[in-house]
Amino acid sequence: MSASANVGTGMTYALFHGCDEQDVKVLTDWVKMTTYSAGHPLLLPALFAELQLRRHKRLTRDNWSKLVTLYARTGQYGNRAPGTQPASLQEDAFDYDNTTREVLGMYQDAGFLEKGLIKLRRWLKQMASQMEIIKTTVPEARTEFINMENARIGERLEEMMDDYEGLITECKLILDGASLLNNAVSRSLYLPTLYLETISD
Repeated sequence: MSASANVGTGMTYALFHGCDEQDVKVLTDWVKMTTYSAGHPLLLPALFAELQLRRHKRLTRDNWSKLVTLYARTGQYGNRAPGTQPASLQEDAFDYDNTTREVLGMYQDAGFLEKGLIKLRRWLKQMASQMEIIKTTVPEARTEFINMENARIGERLEEMMDDYEGLITECKLILDGASLLNNAVSRSLYLPTLYLETISD
């Protein structure tokens, strides 16, 4: 997203990239419901953050579902009948290789997702820090409006940052689960190290 705001007039212009028709409809509906807040420079970036949060929640759920499916397929659940072998040991080489590739692919996808979540959380913190700067640049006649909207938008940004903390934790659990699953099905116990570097704010 690219946005430009004129604090004096209360006009904000934004360009959203990568939105499908459903995203456009959601954004349009949100803007219609927030006409009073439209004069705040961070309203559109905040709506974009809401849209991204929904998308990231969906991607995290999809990764959980994929992990559970792969666990079920390889028979690694603890409640399987005594004496039964994991499905990976019963499949032919082609199926085995496909399953291994799927596990590694999911591990990579989850790694990319974790990086995206951390980046968005950092961006939300930067947005929150802009609140004080905006207060010093608005005309005096708009100070009361800006202060009120700062409090409202700032509260929502804090909630979204908490949501991202939870999603990042879930993503780490998915990565751990994928690593354990890969060790269970892989003959070589190999796992890529593409996403093992330390990520810090």
